[in-house]
Amino acid sequence: MGDILGSLFALLATGAMTGLVQRGLPGAQRQLIWIGFVMHAVAAFAQLWLILTVYGGVGDTLSFFREGDLLARWLERDLIGRFPDLLSLLFHGYPRLPFLIQGIGQSTGAMSGLGSILLLLLDSRWAGNLLIGQLAFLGQVQIFLSLRRLTPPQVHLRLGLAILLLPSVVFWSAGLTKEGVALIGLGALFQGISRFFEGERRMGAVFLALGVLIIGLFKAYILFPWVIALGVWIYWRRAVSGGRTVQIRPARLILAAAIGWAGIVLLGELFPKFAIDNLGEQMAQQQVYGRAVQGGSSYSVGDPTQRGLLGQLAFAPLGLVASLFRPFLFEARSLVQLVNALETALLMFLLGAGLYRHGWRGFIGRIFRSPLLMFCLTFVLLFGTAVGISTTNLGTLSRYRLPMMPFYALLLLLLDFRDAPAPSPIRSRALGPAEAG
Repeated sequence: MGDILGSLFALLATGAMTGLVQRGLPGAQRQLIWIGFVMHAVAAFAQLWLILTVYGGVGDTLSFFREGDLLARWLERDLIGRFPDLLSLLFHGYPRLPFLIQGIGQSTGAMSGLGSILLLLLDSRWAGNLLIGQLAFLGQVQIFLSLRRLTPPQVHLRLGLAILLLPSVVFWSAGLTKEGVALIGLGALFQGISRFFEGERRMGAVFLALGVLIIGLFKAYILFPWVIALGVWIYWRRAVSGGRTVQIRPARLILAAAIGWAGIVLLGELFPKFAIDNLGEQMAQQQVYGRAVQGGSSYSVGDPTQRGLLGQLAFAPLGLVASLFRPFLFEARSLVQLVNALETALLMFLLGAGLYRHGWRGFIGRIFRSPLLMFCLTFVLLFGTAVGISTTNLGTLSRYRLPMMPFYALLLLLLDFRDAPAPSPIRSRALGPAEAG
């Protein structure tokens, strides 16, 4: 009974929030949002059911709930007195606990802390999984609404398809996963950026700080390629002259590069585990962990003996191919993998069609005329390469690459848009004629 009541509460609460944020949108866009809402709700139950039945209770989500249950039962005895310990766990501290929490002092321990909060609120794994999955969906909606304000109306449906309805993103974000929580943070980041672009700097700073906090606690390495891609986006808004040509100004380029580097250094100080100096070591460690657990979906790209960044980057092309195109259809070993393979096959077809239609020069030229597409390209290349090199299993690859997939799909869907008139001069700086044909 608790599962049913808790799930109803989660659906009603997130449904009310979804209803508020989609007010005023055209009917077709509202339908996209509600379709995404239903898809995420179904996926939240399907994801937990698969873990409990097909995978025998093995999986990160269930682990977070198991340890979260220990924490919840312990906190219930003295919630006020022990609340600082919960905060310490969430912020990667080392609280004194009467039991072992895996990954304490890291994002894994913070996820168990989040699991305990969900169980304290709802007393149900099913309801907790549903609530966090629907909040992740609301993060996607915020990305959509933010980019919608910066793009011409003719591309909004494609924008919604890429961000809200991509199957792998729907499935892997619909539950208590780091990637799902990261989408909540990405929604805040894009709200912040859109408000900055529109002149609302104070609110923009608040949303940016919230997004950095959420992602920093649960999936910090996303911030590094995102900051670089953001710098490219901001610079390209100024480099595109009249929305049709790109003017590279060396002084501005050097200044933008310096600011971007300063941002990476600052993030490295906040999250030293993922600083440039440690990045190669982290990739090698992930490869060692992955090779220690072999399965039918295992693959190998990088070399764990290469502990430096340059040594790992030698495998960059193979890593990027893995992130963008695998699993191939012939590699699918389960229904979930088949869906992922169909998705990557469709995106591969769109990429090939774009290259065939425009040629390499036309393909790159259309991207170069659009600041938003330059952001997408930069983020996909950097994030996809790092994840492809570090991951050694096709199943986890489909989940780990989730933060880049909406922008990969967006890049391909907006690249070839030819049915719309040119956007207004203000909006052309955000999107550019590459999407408007």
